[in-house]
Amino acid sequence: MNVSTDDDGEDINKDALTIKEIIFGMALKKFRGVRWTKSEKRTLNELDEGSPFLNVNLVLSRAVISLLMKKQPLTDTDISVLKLSLSGIVNQLKTDQFNAIKPYLPEKFDQSHVDHIADKIKCYAMNDDTLSMYESILDLMESENASIELALLRIDTFKTKFLETKSRTAEGYIMLKVVEYILETLNDWKQDDSEAIIYRRITTIFDFMFRKTHVKLADGEIACDRSKHERQYNDIVFGTSSADRELCGRKIDLLIRYGRDAKDLELASIEFKKPSATAATALNQQCKNLRINGAILNHLQGLDKKIDSLLAMDWIGSTGYIYSLVAHHGVYVAKFIDILTIPTSVNGLLNFKNTLRLLFAFKEPLTD
Repeated sequence: MNVSTDDDGEDINKDALTIKEIIFGMALKKFRGVRWTKSEKRTLNELDEGSPFLNVNLVLSRAVISLLMKKQPLTDTDISVLKLSLSGIVNQLKTDQFNAIKPYLPEKFDQSHVDHIADKIKCYAMNDDTLSMYESILDLMESENASIELALLRIDTFKTKFLETKSRTAEGYIMLKVVEYILETLNDWKQDDSEAIIYRRITTIFDFMFRKTHVKLADGEIACDRSKHERQYNDIVFGTSSADRELCGRKIDLLIRYGRDAKDLELASIEFKKPSATAATALNQQCKNLRINGAILNHLQGLDKKIDSLLAMDWIGSTGYIYSLVAHHGVYVAKFIDILTIPTSVNGLLNFKNTLRLLFAFKEPLTD
């Protein structure tokens, strides 16, 4: 075993950690205000100078090295890119962040597989009966002097056939329940709505989508077990823990789980913010949720290598977006799929069909 002592008097086991782990450990120390050792500084300088004696495949570690060597204060974009790089995530949701990481990706970074997964979701189609009922409700709402009450009566008429055949899990019935709820709450949306109100309204729709399935919606700012385990690993390996700090998973708004007992499998994380959230808050939310979903996907892959992607969402007020996170060339690529909107007026119902379609597309792989 190759053990030496650095200039700070600390033992260094050069065989125990790879160069990549040393660099990642330095980044974690930087975030937590822990001082680097002289040996770590020397390793960073050698990597920056391209030492021929450090033959290691760094992938996104090169981006980490570049940011750690930066003399100027890190910008908000730098910090987000650094955090995501530590998690092995390539963020294509934000153009500036993707451009920042591009120089460090392999020259032949063919992402046809990433695009294919996103395209499958974009092309998802609801069945004809569901579409026909939805269009009928829209036509009624667009007619002169039509009231919400008339639309609700038509929905009740359509629901009858599903109830008579005990088909409450059918796509058409779920669509009717969602549209009914939206019509009932159209006039409730306000610009000063709190995060809790936004969360409640949107998760009610998820309740309809996943009712009578094994998918569970764990809410209330709960902790993600997968992120807790990764933080425990980082603390143990890189020695950045504090004796008086109780380690817990990252708090998230809505955790999608699958299972029937206490050992539910985490499938995706969804975050919500109020309509008045700032751009900086939205950026922090995106970065946090990408890292949580990266930890979830990493765990899923450990259970089954065939699982190479997941779907997730972020919401600000009544507007959100759905994206895929795909394991590709040793990193996780976040790919934007489409905008999501919950109607806050009768006119908004015209554009809701696409969001409704994407909600069913989100549900399908989770319930297969």
